[in-house]
Amino acid sequence: MAYFFKSGASSSVATSDALKISALTGVFALGLLLLGSVIFYKERMLMADAPWVVYNIINTHSLFIQEHRYGAFITQMFPLAGSLLHLPLQWILVLYSASFNLFYFISGLALYRKGQYTFALLLALYCTVCVSDSYFWTNNEVHQGVCWCMLLCGYWRYPEAQARGKFPFWLLFTLFAALAIFSHPIIIILTVYIFGFYLLAGNESGKRRLIALVVIPAIIAVKYYLSKSGWYDEGKISTLESISFSQVKGVLHTSTARIFLSHCLGRYWAFSLLTLLSAGTLLYARKFLQLLWMLSFFTVYFIAVCTVYPNCDFPFYIESEWMCISIIAALPFVVHGLSGWRKEAAAVLFASFFLSAAIIIPLSVKPFQERIALLEKMMDYFRSRNWRKVIILTDEHNFNNKLEQKLIMSWGMPAEMLILSRTDHLQQAGVTAVCLSQKAFHSSYTRTDEETFINTFYAEKKGTLNPLYFSIDTTVRYTTIPVDSVIVVLQIR
Repeated sequence: MAYFFKSGASSSVATSDALKISALTGVFALGLLLLGSVIFYKERMLMADAPWVVYNIINTHSLFIQEHRYGAFITQMFPLAGSLLHLPLQWILVLYSASFNLFYFISGLALYRKGQYTFALLLALYCTVCVSDSYFWTNNEVHQGVCWCMLLCGYWRYPEAQARGKFPFWLLFTLFAALAIFSHPIIIILTVYIFGFYLLAGNESGKRRLIALVVIPAIIAVKYYLSKSGWYDEGKISTLESISFSQVKGVLHTSTARIFLSHCLGRYWAFSLLTLLSAGTLLYARKFLQLLWMLSFFTVYFIAVCTVYPNCDFPFYIESEWMCISIIAALPFVVHGLSGWRKEAAAVLFASFFLSAAIIIPLSVKPFQERIALLEKMMDYFRSRNWRKVIILTDEHNFNNKLEQKLIMSWGMPAEMLILSRTDHLQQAGVTAVCLSQKAFHSSYTRTDEETFINTFYAEKKGTLNPLYFSIDTTVRYTTIPVDSVIVVLQIR
């Protein structure tokens, strides 16, 4: 055990050695994730939100910001630029897929170059520790929000930032804080946790303490007000505001909690180890107030996720909600624990974390590849019958059937198939389809409007489409495909 820890009194140089090599390992891991974003661009870009965002950006020639999540502009600039330059649709998809991890990689590298090793490492841990299926769902703005939050924290603790003058420091801090907190309500919890953790140490300068206590609460208040009037975030916030004691007691009985805790013994083993290392570090250093802070936020976050999503059936979705908990678990060890480790041992520890993610993530791609293959089979099937717009009416009693399971999440199917049909078959007319139950079809589809193709989430009208990419006729085909017929015709197995 002596090999893992330094002997004698620690120095600032020795402390930075262990942290620096760990952060460098993390930056390398972010680079590998960037490479993977190019390799798996189809699996990431033809899944639910991503094709819907690309569809809207191309056809409106503008950013597609929702719920005031302005931090997403950094990635949406890529498909917007691609559409304005009339790049091939395939290139736009590759650029958009890479843009997310390019942002994380450049941010991690910038933090590393400026000596903010703690936040470069935390960003890498966020992107790897509790990640498998969620790697293939890019458009949860929590991810961009976490990256902005790490840049915010790095700027806050960067000595030269304060030396530039009070006004520039406050201005840039406010900008970073707004981009982080506005990206997603979850970032509020993470931001309060990180800044509170440092403020509890009691060694922050007066200027840093003042700006954190003034700017962050003000931005949180504005974000909360705007979220309460939104169409998506408001429901989640209302659920938390109305939480009861009985719900808290029943948290461990939810399938969300059971699945997460079981993963802590498997694919999330690095998270479990980091939690133990952090708790042990704070206990050994007798930093009981910070230990209480960590455990409190861990508990609050755990209850919040399990209450808002008690029985989430989509692994990629719920995993993206869990990812922030890795930062809550890792922060104390990264800040206080690494100072006692040899740099070689620290490098081995974090390299094992990142290597594990490099194995787990590619192994998680299969269901996303299968859904792409299914979309391609459906597209070929419809093309062979010269169908350009198709509504698949599934049997009411079997809507959650093999077809729905293969698609994982079907609401984005019209945009997914439309973009897929224009990616590899540029000279052919686009094909699009929507999968609806009989009940949803009769309640959400307007038969009398021949120029509108509607599912429960968005409408596509004739005349709004960019002819460079999309060409859709107005004839709508109706086809009822029972489960067994789908298995035969499309060979779903």
